[in-house]
Amino acid sequence: MKQPSVFLLLLVFIALLPIGAFSQSNSIIGEPGTNEYGLSICVDDFGNTIVGGTRGNAALVIKQDAQNNTIWSKTLSFTSNSQYTSEIGFIDVLADTIFGCGWVSTGSNIGGAVYFKLNAQTGVPYWIKTATSSVSCFSTMRYSNGIYMLVAAVNVNGIDRDGKVIAVASSTGQIIWETPTLSLRFPPNNADHLDDFTGASEIVNGQMFITGRSYVNGANSADMRALLIGVDVTGNIFLKRYLLFDISNGGVHRFYGNRIEFDGVDSLVVVYTGDDNCSSCGDFKPGILKCDLQGNVKFAKYFDIQGVSIEMVRSFNRTPTGYVIYGLVNNAMPDMRLFTLKTDKQGNFVSCKLIAPQTGVYSVYCGVGNFAAGHNEYSNGIHYFLANTYSSNPSLRDIKKIILDDNLDNFTDCSLNTNVAVTTTILAPFSGQLVSIDALIPFAFTNSVASNNVVIANQCATANFNLSSSTSCNSATITAQLNGVNNATYTWSNGSSGNSVTVNTNDSLFVTAVNPTNCCIYYDTIVPAIPVNQSFTLTLPADTSICFAQGQTWTVNALLGNVSAPIDYAWNNDPLTTNANSIAPFVVSAGGTYWITATDGCVTVTDSITVDGNAFPSIVSNSTIQVCSDDYPYLLSPTLSNYTSVSWSDGTTQNTLSVLQAGIYTVTAVNNCGSTAVDLEVTTLLNPTIQLINSIDTCLAVGNTMTLVPIVSDVTDFLWSTSAVLDSISVNSSGTYWVAGTNQCGSDSAFCAVTINYFPELALPAVLDTCFEIGVGFAYTAQGSAGTYSWNSGSTSATEWINQEGVYTCTLTNQCGSITQSMEVNRLAAIDLYIPEDSFLLCYESIHQAMLGIETNYDYEILDEQGHLIGDFIDETGSYTVHAYNVCGTLDRTIYIDLQNEQYFYLPNAFTPDADEYNPLFIDKGYNYVIDQVEIYNRWGQLVYEESGGFSGWDGTYKDVLCQDGIYQVKIIYLNCAGKETVFHGHVVLLK
Repeated sequence: MKQPSVFLLLLVFIALLPIGAFSQSNSIIGEPGTNEYGLSICVDDFGNTIVGGTRGNAALVIKQDAQNNTIWSKTLSFTSNSQYTSEIGFIDVLADTIFGCGWVSTGSNIGGAVYFKLNAQTGVPYWIKTATSSVSCFSTMRYSNGIYMLVAAVNVNGIDRDGKVIAVASSTGQIIWETPTLSLRFPPNNADHLDDFTGASEIVNGQMFITGRSYVNGANSADMRALLIGVDVTGNIFLKRYLLFDISNGGVHRFYGNRIEFDGVDSLVVVYTGDDNCSSCGDFKPGILKCDLQGNVKFAKYFDIQGVSIEMVRSFNRTPTGYVIYGLVNNAMPDMRLFTLKTDKQGNFVSCKLIAPQTGVYSVYCGVGNFAAGHNEYSNGIHYFLANTYSSNPSLRDIKKIILDDNLDNFTDCSLNTNVAVTTTILAPFSGQLVSIDALIPFAFTNSVASNNVVIANQCATANFNLSSSTSCNSATITAQLNGVNNATYTWSNGSSGNSVTVNTNDSLFVTAVNPTNCCIYYDTIVPAIPVNQSFTLTLPADTSICFAQGQTWTVNALLGNVSAPIDYAWNNDPLTTNANSIAPFVVSAGGTYWITATDGCVTVTDSITVDGNAFPSIVSNSTIQVCSDDYPYLLSPTLSNYTSVSWSDGTTQNTLSVLQAGIYTVTAVNNCGSTAVDLEVTTLLNPTIQLINSIDTCLAVGNTMTLVPIVSDVTDFLWSTSAVLDSISVNSSGTYWVAGTNQCGSDSAFCAVTINYFPELALPAVLDTCFEIGVGFAYTAQGSAGTYSWNSGSTSATEWINQEGVYTCTLTNQCGSITQSMEVNRLAAIDLYIPEDSFLLCYESIHQAMLGIETNYDYEILDEQGHLIGDFIDETGSYTVHAYNVCGTLDRTIYIDLQNEQYFYLPNAFTPDADEYNPLFIDKGYNYVIDQVEIYNRWGQLVYEESGGFSGWDGTYKDVLCQDGIYQVKIIYLNCAGKETVFHGHVVLLK
């Protein structure tokens, strides 16, 4: 969504002011003559900002509304030693609770840690805990499910610092658990110096991730790496990594991890400051990397802002589309400035701007020892950061709120905002394992109740804003003058600029003026009046007070008199109504100042009414509140508004009520409009319980499973050691299984030692046909599962010696039982193979093997001359091998099969039909065929002989007369032995 302009935001606020109101606004927080600096800023659901920092030697907490008006401010002193300064390094707000942490320090040394919890409505502490006896500090405080997790740096010997984490109860601030202090080393340097935990993520899925620096004090004393530490809500430290460069690859690299945030539930984003070629360790640049929850780096980018040097990261915001890094450049130089650098989700550079005041410089304070970068926030499209107006005189330093939109442009600020180019270096992704030496250094905290109301001066109240008007009947010239300010800039509500504007209507006119020196904004309003003889009157009712119930309205009626001509009028900033003889009523639903302006073209009459609008008291809370049984006492904290007093059903008159058990508790809020009462029903949730049988020893059939079913109470979720999330599991192997049952109040677990054995399995064939020599035999091994084997021969091995035919019985036994099987052993005889003939003359196109009359007592197959296996039919003439076989051996015989042989059809080529007995007939000499038709022709083509259905022979005569010698043509049609019709053409010679 596009953000409104500075001018429109001002108009929204100014519209609520009465005509002639005058105000100032400034995002600078401070008191003249007092040294102030801020480290942490957060924003509540209503746009109010809470700033934590230091004022003089005391810690400072300020709550302001969106127009920078102070709602309340407090100083908190964590020590009575005047040489120490109390500082708040981290602050955050959750509903009506503010919580934070910090330290006390003297000079550049830390002196003790502190954490606290305040009422967000009043600033009154619930509790403050200090440990000024320990040389330690807290950099971050995160909330999850009734606990705060605090990230600490501990000075263990005056030189080296180590990190640790503690957890405290949100209701009392008492310590629940604390980790050991971690003395970190990255190999191969077994040396420790500074291990600072500077920033921590929100707690997601019970895990918090920490960044900072690990500093080697050894051969490469300048070597420093960004940290990545993981700790869960039970105090278990499950991850210790360092990032960006492998220490063993040589070179000196110096990197600080400044801030860390989740980006989704499985990714982390770390912003850092570093020098990748640390010869003098002075060329620091900002960078950003993304990694998974195991520390595996997805990408790492390094940014060089052009035209500046010593670029130090201080804060970082994650947006829906990318990331914004905030810090300062030209650190400690006369032209020190702030920077904001924007990237997309892949770390690709989008834009960068430098921020500086009109005069002087801004700085960003990061805490004693450079270990705490503070807190900042991104809310509703707006970035909230902190800076300081810098001066060599500490008494002139004040806190500066830097408020930017998504384009990195300033809101309500006259700071210089300049685009600048940036070059990007892509670093090779790297992470390595850290080694830690743990030490038990327990924390002890005492209660503190120091809290003082303080007044923050309005630094914008020194100037005097004056409006003057020069009018005529048709126009008016309005001149604005901001006395005591040089070169002020003026903007008018009609879009004009400059210190004067000419208008020809009586509409209300707003003007804003900006002091370029201190960015103070001044605004005022005026209704131009054109002095003519008044010809009509306009009157509104007297100011009044109204109690507005939900949805209630009130009607304002304007009394118009002495009207001689139609008028034009407008209520507030509503559209103008023209040529009217009466004024329509105006309906209001809230308190405020309302005015009406009417004109007859020359005379303009204006009147206003102030409605003191009061709303009935409001109570917002869940009507049913579930409390875990071990979370009592539980604090009921409804959200109250528009009230003057509060009472509970037990007579308590505070905003909150601590309850010890379930029940219905009634809270009543009262103001001068009436009362509102709400019943809060508290119900108790029990902790989960889960039970399993301690041990199970059973037998199963192979392939079967057994089911583990726990006995549970008040369990909503399950997790087994097998990663199953069901209320029961099936198992098929021995082992120790555990199940955890959880609900929102906690968890319980149970274990079961399972021993599974399987019933025996044995696989003997029913019949074993094999070949062996009687009396010699062979070894046979039974196939089965593990166990004890027993044969009917008395053998106790899985292998039995078989030397004769018969029935063999085997029994297999294990701890689950036994199984018995028998097999019949048959000795195979020698192979017999019988073929009726060695060769076959067959008049078939193909023949089935069964027609060959082959006999054998086992199996056989037929192969052709090339050794190819023949199917059921043989369809080619040739030699074939009959191959008989069994498991004992083979026997081969060769046969020849002749199919469709034409040599059996034969005719002589001459005959002599004379008086002797030799060759008297011309007749065929073959067999295995059937002649169907015979035709014989002379050389002139004359048919001389014809016979059908056979051939009895030709005697050489035609019509009983012997034919002449010569050659005669013969045509015979016959069916061959396969029944196929065949036509024969030939000739025969007749000789007498």
